[in-house]
Amino acid sequence: MKALFVILVGLCCVAPVQRAFAQPSDVEAMLILASNEPAPLDRRLERVDYVLRPLLRFETYRLLGQGSVLFSGSGSASIALGDGHVVNLAGGGKGRVEVTWLRGNDRLLSTSVTLKKGKPTILGGVPQGEGRLIVTLMVK
Repeated sequence: MKALFVILVGLCCVAPVQRAFAQPSDVEAMLILASNEPAPLDRRLERVDYVLRPLLRFETYRLLGQGSVLFSGSGSASIALGDGHVVNLAGGGKGRVEVTWLRGNDRLLSTSVTLKKGKPTILGGVPQGEGRLIVTLMVK
């Protein structure tokens, strides 16, 4: 009986993590160029600017492309960001999402993340000219 109790408690603790994407959620991705070239603030980045600046310490962030998709943690989805950039999402189990960022046929990044509603996840640092390309993911 004690073993059954331990199993039930364990399932209760795991269930909320697995339910993070039980219902399809809108996942938004943004392709951003970070550089030290002076430019005005891109107002479209206000939702993620507070995370980018202290983390990456560039002067300027410019939105290059964005897209969104309805995603459930057990499936897969792709978000086209323009200029050949695509972010592929695949359910990784236990609340994790496998993310692959491609430019054409070139894989720029492959990682596993936990996405939290309303909190941006920052990926990247891919060299681009004098700056870096960054992708943000956020569950709305």
